[in-house]
Amino acid sequence: MKPRRRGSDSGQRALDEQTIDTQEFFENRKAAALLKHEILRGYVPPFVGKTGSRSPGNRVVIMDGFAGAGRYRDGSAGSPAIFADAARRTPTRKLECYFVEHDVGNYQRLREVLEAEGDAIIWEAWQGTAGEHFDQVLTRAAGVPLFMFVDPYGIGPDFAQVEEIFRQRPGGLGTPATEILFRVDASALRRTLGVYRSDKPNPARDKQLQRIDTLAGGTWWRDQDDGARTGEQFLAWFFGHYLDRLCATIRCSGWATEIKQKPEHQPAYYLVFLTRHPDGMDEFGDAVSRALGKWRRAVFDLAVAKQQETGQLMLMDPEDHFKADERRLESRWHDIIEANLRALLQVHERFVIREHYAEVFGATVGQAREKHLRQALRRLVAEGSTSTNEKGDLYPKTIVRAPRAQL
Repeated sequence: MKPRRRGSDSGQRALDEQTIDTQEFFENRKAAALLKHEILRGYVPPFVGKTGSRSPGNRVVIMDGFAGAGRYRDGSAGSPAIFADAARRTPTRKLECYFVEHDVGNYQRLREVLEAEGDAIIWEAWQGTAGEHFDQVLTRAAGVPLFMFVDPYGIGPDFAQVEEIFRQRPGGLGTPATEILFRVDASALRRTLGVYRSDKPNPARDKQLQRIDTLAGGTWWRDQDDGARTGEQFLAWFFGHYLDRLCATIRCSGWATEIKQKPEHQPAYYLVFLTRHPDGMDEFGDAVSRALGKWRRAVFDLAVAKQQETGQLMLMDPEDHFKADERRLESRWHDIIEANLRALLQVHERFVIREHYAEVFGATVGQAREKHLRQALRRLVAEGSTSTNEKGDLYPKTIVRAPRAQL
């Protein structure tokens, strides 16, 4: 995961990559979809609740650019069902959702799901592509918070298109929130790199390269390519510069989450999140952390089910085993964050957590979240390294070094 924050000391945050395994958990859904939807499930309700608190009429608008059928064949929730549930979880907000689906069959099933479950939202469903309806949604969302979810979108949305969405929306203190979560196809980027560097004649070469130019917002990725980066090195380099350029152009913060089919596989795609508000980054990071926890639970349950099918026995109760693994994992996170906080206090008399997010979380970025930071800070308070307690919202909090005599 690679977030970029505006206003931090370094101007960006380099994050450890997360490995996402997409074994099939259900008949029609993979773990990648599970993770993606858990991120939505964890992030959308606080977005609706917070941004809608000061919105006229408590209105919030969501666009689901490739809504699918609403639910999978096994009954598990797709993004439309998740958004409808978010409305039920924030009953004092007025949530308006606009769903777009190109496939005729999926569109018909989507309407059936919405008619059965969409009572908590104001909704419209349109057949077509997301790009055809961006302007319409922007008009509907004028003056109120807007969250756009665009997945999939071929190789990814045009750079200029994303820029234009933000350009049409007001920015600055007190303006309604504008946030986008979209998918960029890493596999297509990898294939295009092969075409670009190949000496073999390829009639479609120019068209493929131009498509990446459109995604990237220019030919910089070709102009600066040294020819030495391998596929994965190139992807890491590309996405680092791509996210930096997006954030600098739009004047926003961003986070790219790497999704793999299996731990040993190359990235299949990235989910790119863009926001203008620091709370958006904080909430999104915590939502990813919670989603990964549920993903680990699903992975574990699947492994146990497979063992039971083959007659293998576990030496301890599966539930106890899972909880012990989670405790060990979280204990390591607490130790890492505590050490990072202590190191920062040696350098700074005081610092704001949000402005040193990467240094605070270090190797746990994208895995740990505020509750783990709270535990680490509690330890430092107990030993007298800081008088700043672990209560309240920690991200905007200033951590103050205790007087030397107390150390």
